[in-house]
Amino acid sequence: MLFFTVIKKDAVWVRAILDSYESLGVVRAQEPDFDAHRSLMVFMSVPGIVEQARPVFEELAASGAVEFVGADRRLLDQLRSELAG
Repeated sequence: MLFFTVIKKDAVWVRAILDSYESLGVVRAQEPDFDAHRSLMVFMSVPGIVEQARPVFEELAASGAVEFVGADRRLLDQLRSELAG
């Protein structure tokens, strides 16, 4: 799992970019109102595919579209709870 934030106005664009690589993994909004200007998103993939996703995220990060967030216990527990549903 990779947690990252995006500027709210860019969230749909970033999601579309990541969704276009459908074999890499799944992206979802985790906290759309993370703060006043940014949304928190999570990208979920399997270990063998992570290296293939790295160039896509490096390019998004270089463009300033995403900022990575550490996956702390609270974020992981919240995601697990929501996925368990």
